[in-house]
Amino acid sequence: MSTQEHLDIHREVTVACDPQHAFDTFTERIATWWPLETHSVAAEILDVVPHWVRFDPGPEGRIVELLPDGSEAPWAHVRAWEPPSRLLLAWKPNPSASVETEIEVRFAADPAGGTLVTLEHRGFASLAARDEYASGWPSVLERFAAAV
Repeated sequence: MSTQEHLDIHREVTVACDPQHAFDTFTERIATWWPLETHSVAAEILDVVPHWVRFDPGPEGRIVELLPDGSEAPWAHVRAWEPPSRLLLAWKPNPSASVETEIEVRFAADPAGGTLVTLEHRGFASLAARDEYASGWPSVLERFAAAV
């Protein structure tokens, strides 16, 4: 295993719906489940709680945080859009981050029922950055699973 692979994050959650519904919830309904109170750009740069996050779907899509002053803080750009099975994002929600990371989310029908959602977050420049995300993804995916 290379050093870079060692830094990659791999998380899975099974949700009680079909892949299309899971994909749509992850993308189009992100504002209903993303934990802005703990995972937000605005809290870091403005010391305030933002009011919204939006996923603009499609091959040219992006994720942005809408700030209280009306401005937008970009988090990600879509690299691959393959509903209902796969989503690939260029991820850089922290404006001061020196490296863009990559998030791949796969949605696969589970033979036992529901959908297996697999998230891989890769491309970390340091163990410190990786550890911060590794501790955050479980609660984010719990909120996603509850929203489905």
